[in-house]
Amino acid sequence: MAKKEGMKVLVTGAAGRLGNFVVPALIEAGYRVVGTDQVPYAPDSENAKLNVPFVRADLTNLGDCMRA
Repeated sequence: MAKKEGMKVLVTGAAGRLGNFVVPALIEAGYRVVGTDQVPYAPDSENAKLNVPFVRADLTNLGDCMRA
């Protein structure tokens, strides 16, 4: 993956199994990552350990999307 210093990425499903692999890979590639999901990160998850900003949101709800 090419380095993308400073570009911001919103990862949907960030608290899920795939999100725990995608988010660290994006950070390593230089992206600034914000995670979103309907449930928060598990305290022992990789994303929680990395202090990745998180917005709890249901992406079928317009208000939640605007907040994210």
